[in-house]
Amino acid sequence: MAGRDLERLRTLPAYRDAVPKYQDDAEKALARVMIRTGKNIGQLCGDDLLFYADVVRTSGRQRREHLIWELLVALGPLAEEAPTLRATWSARGNTRQHSAATLVDRYGIPASGVRDLLVGYLEELQPNMDYSSLEGLAYRLARLFWWEILQINPDQKDLAISAEVVTAWRERLAMTLDGRPRREVHSILFAIRGMYRDLAEWSHDDPVRWGVWVAPCPVPRALSRAAAKQKRRQKASMQDRTRMLTPLLPALLAAATAHKDRTATLLQRALTCTHDQEFVIDGFTFLRHCPPLRRDGDARARIWAHLAPGQQRPGWIRGSAERIDVTALEEEGFWGWALVETLRHTGIRIEELLELTQLSLRHYTASTTATLVPLLHIVPSKTDCERLIPMTPELVGVLLEVLRRAKAGKDHVPLSIAYDTNDKVHSEPFPHLFARPLGTRHEVLGRHYVRQILVHLATIAGLTDAGRPVHFTPHDFRRLFATDAVNNGLPLHIAAALLGHLNLDTTRGYTAVFPEQIVTAHQAFIERRRQLRPFEEATVADDDEWADFEEHFLLRRVALGECHRPYGTPCVHEHACTRCRFLRVDPAQLGRINEMTENAEQRLVEAKDRAWLGEVAALEESIKHLRVRQSEAQQRLSHGGNPFAEQRPQ
Repeated sequence: MAGRDLERLRTLPAYRDAVPKYQDDAEKALARVMIRTGKNIGQLCGDDLLFYADVVRTSGRQRREHLIWELLVALGPLAEEAPTLRATWSARGNTRQHSAATLVDRYGIPASGVRDLLVGYLEELQPNMDYSSLEGLAYRLARLFWWEILQINPDQKDLAISAEVVTAWRERLAMTLDGRPRREVHSILFAIRGMYRDLAEWSHDDPVRWGVWVAPCPVPRALSRAAAKQKRRQKASMQDRTRMLTPLLPALLAAATAHKDRTATLLQRALTCTHDQEFVIDGFTFLRHCPPLRRDGDARARIWAHLAPGQQRPGWIRGSAERIDVTALEEEGFWGWALVETLRHTGIRIEELLELTQLSLRHYTASTTATLVPLLHIVPSKTDCERLIPMTPELVGVLLEVLRRAKAGKDHVPLSIAYDTNDKVHSEPFPHLFARPLGTRHEVLGRHYVRQILVHLATIAGLTDAGRPVHFTPHDFRRLFATDAVNNGLPLHIAAALLGHLNLDTTRGYTAVFPEQIVTAHQAFIERRRQLRPFEEATVADDDEWADFEEHFLLRRVALGECHRPYGTPCVHEHACTRCRFLRVDPAQLGRINEMTENAEQRLVEAKDRAWLGEVAALEESIKHLRVRQSEAQQRLSHGGNPFAEQRPQ
């Protein structure tokens, strides 16, 4: 019976598609489980293989039990179990989530009433939060707030904190553990203020449980204004980065396409060469590395090569190892191109991209035009709202290539497990598009792997800003998508629906809208002003006109300083400079102004004695302006004669 079961196992497609090394590992794992349990293949259960998997993991040996699990599921003994081993671990609680009590106790909070309050508060909020948000809130309340309060005042028993302790806590909060200023404190302060406010509101519904903890909040409302200012600065910084990255995007796209083609050519050429045979790619000479296999019938899972002696390592190959994994290099080239194209055409989040499956590719027929409209179905993620994104022809072509690669010549996409970094859990098995084979498993691309590829592409493209290297993050493409859509006339609420935003203000923060209307209006203003000006002003100045222009500056010198009357305008005061607003007083002429003032005052006395009323009015007006000039000269003299010193308005 066991022999027949083993023969049936060897005829399964998953077994035949695996390389001989993985086939041998699976059979050895099966033999060890059967020897330990004393069961034949048909009697094995999931717990038997799980125990063996835990022993392998604990011993630190390489884990090779994934393929045999999938084979036993297909064969029948484990038909009631999940299709993959990772899915089984997830279903049996193999997650990294912790309880609210553990999240509080990990920071060394001693047993007390406040410790129990923090645990109860987090448990109340937990149903409406994802795990990463709950973990962050526990860090702010337990570590950055209450633990710090206890370091200042170990005898603190409730939430009524004195002003002296609050001041000391604010000083400690402003610095990190390594002595650097903390860059962001407003989220911490708002979390604390939110807890005090929630306790005050909940005390009306359950005064016995929450009422005893109601106390004045140590975080004043005035901090919200500072937070709004910081938020505006962050928004301006993000928009400035988007404007900086926009002109660099074409270079990144070109580098991604060229790298994809170059690495694909490298793999193809390597496959056609024998051991130590040379081949040239992009001006670099490589040698195929494929020594004889140990056993007949074995197949190579990876393609290797190394540079010819004396060759400098090209910049488009990551790492520094002497042997080059050509298979991994080709994978990086393809996934880099696919990631850049998909992110820029959709603006989806990185977690949404990694959760795309074969089922995400949808379509519908428009009733008005009877045309087929391809759609990309985005499953609920951050906002727990699904949405459909119309796909451009370019995006359809990219995702079809991704789908063909995921199928790898098979009729369907292999199932894989995605790990949710927010909730710290594994997903159910799905035919994910952005997944790659790793040994006998099919794994979704990791976020770190995605970031490494994007940084490497920016390095290949040589992207710089003001002489500093620049790289793209997955979220940069989201802002670039929003900015491009809004700048090209897409209504803001439609852009918000495509991005999955519940608030239009969030979309406004993402869009670095270039001031096209301002630029257009300014250019139209300049053009109208040019049309209104005399035609001869657009001609080249001749010698006479230039001499007249120079003479204008020679005539600006007057007794009391300089006349700043515009070129080509008459003197409206008929050279009564003391009354003119264009006069810039020279501090050195203060004595002359004093003499003129004394002379005018003497003449005013004589005019009053002789009843020359018209001259009295004129002299009084002149004296008023002379005293203004005295004040201007004294003010400029106090500024060291600075010609740009502010003057008192007349």
